[in-house]
Amino acid sequence: MRTPPGFIFPRQGLCAHDRPPSAAADVARRRAALAAGHARRTRRDEIASEAFPPEAIDATFRLFHAALAPLADAGKLGYVLFQFAPWVRFSEARLEQIASLPGRLPGFRVAVEFRDRSWFPGHAAETLTALTAARIAHVVVDAHRP
Repeated sequence: MRTPPGFIFPRQGLCAHDRPPSAAADVARRRAALAAGHARRTRRDEIASEAFPPEAIDATFRLFHAALAPLADAGKLGYVLFQFAPWVRFSEARLEQIASLPGRLPGFRVAVEFRDRSWFPGHAAETLTALTAARIAHVVVDAHRP
């Protein structure tokens, strides 16, 4: 890997987004969901994120961890960023899923970005408490919103 000394890569993580059936990055998850008969579609004809069975999600995290291991081993992985789309709203169940991310990616630093106001300011105290306990960084993008 040819990068200057001290250069690290942030890496976007897996997200709780629904997926178009043709999304190449989700082949393993998509196949597992389809094979298990859990292929509920959204109104946009995407496979709903909750349709994926737990074993498919676990396999996806294992593959993702293995794919990032060379960057981490070279000291070039800064953190793994999970960006949550505007339709990913606060819930206790979703907060528990987020708190489990570091355990799914042992040895990697994890950061999250929320794009729905139900997290901030809606449930700021609960969210920050859970992120702090799980040692997850909170990322805020300073961007113009129309």
